Amino acid sequence: VPSFVGGYILRKRPMDASGPGGEDLACWGWYLSGSEGQALHYSAHDYFPRSPTLDTSEAATQIKVGLPQPTAFEAEIYSMLTMVVDDKNVTFYHNRDSVGTVLLETPLTDCVNGGEGLLIGDVELELGQ
Repeated sequence: VPSFVGGYILRKRPMDASGPGGEDLACWGWYLSGSEGQALHYSAHDYFPRSPTLDTSEAATQIKVGLPQPTAFEAEIYSMLTMVVDDKNVTFYHNRDSVGTVLLETPLTDCVNGGEGLLIGDVELELGQ
């Protein structure tokens, strides 16, 4: 059985992050980690360096919001996952049960991505498993 590491369920990638170091960033994205469960990644368009001299560490590229008590996600088991975002919070659900609400550091904003649209699924994530 292959091990599940993680990947984006749904993501909008910023236009200026398609080069080296930015291909995995998100204006906003719903991420699923095998070891930590669901997370919201956002604001890469606000943080991603636009100059090669700026800090390119992971902490300087986008905001990642997950549950305070991460829960491993079991692959090979069918589940319904839901993420609800409002102007102040993100709430994660597993099946029909709320697994937690987290306060957002800053409001979630959208970005222009040159008509690239939304990316569904990821290399490490096969939807429908």
